[in-house]
Amino acid sequence: SLIFSFWSLSADDLDPGPDVPPFRLNALLAGGGAIGSAVAYLLKRMPVSGSLWVVDPQDYGTENLGTSITLDAAGIGHPKAEVLRDYLAPAIVAIARPQTLESVRSEY
Repeated sequence: SLIFSFWSLSADDLDPGPDVPPFRLNALLAGGGAIGSAVAYLLKRMPVSGSLWVVDPQDYGTENLGTSITLDAAGIGHPKAEVLRDYLAPAIVAIARPQTLESVRSEY
């Protein structure tokens, strides 16, 4: 298999890149689709803890299977925010908000 390093920009380089120090997260993820699920996927693999609000009003459908890296068949029909919350547990305390960003903003 071919391995490409974005750290050294070379093929077959086994150097994992620089160490990432642990850090605490306090953030909001707007959207749980293709990009939002990719962000969740990367966060789960980093030395991170803390909290993350996941805001998305939609449920996952079969059309998301090819674009959402964190989605499996069990997530179909469930709110994107709740699926990502469960995916990120326990390292990151995700607060699922299956609603629009505007409605969350209007609460504050």
